[in-house]
Amino acid sequence: MDKKEKRQQHEAKRQKREMRETWDSFEYLLREKLAGADNILARIDYEASAVGVSVTVRREFVCKKLIELINEIVDEREGKRDAM
Repeated sequence: MDKKEKRQQHEAKRQKREMRETWDSFEYLLREKLAGADNILARIDYEASAVGVSVTVRREFVCKKLIELINEIVDEREGKRDAM
């Protein structure tokens, strides 16, 4: 392994360590928000089940819509950042 490869490996490890530390410092906040979102999702699931929507349809629909919503939020955030 040459010096360039060693440097690249070291840098990859450093970035992973930095990412883990950054994640760890925010995880509790994200967990709180996701727990709140889970309460809303449970209500959606309950309402849909009450009108006869199957578990499979509910799960597929919610997963699709959550991904769409996350992408919209990211697009809005990045659009605001680009506008600055």
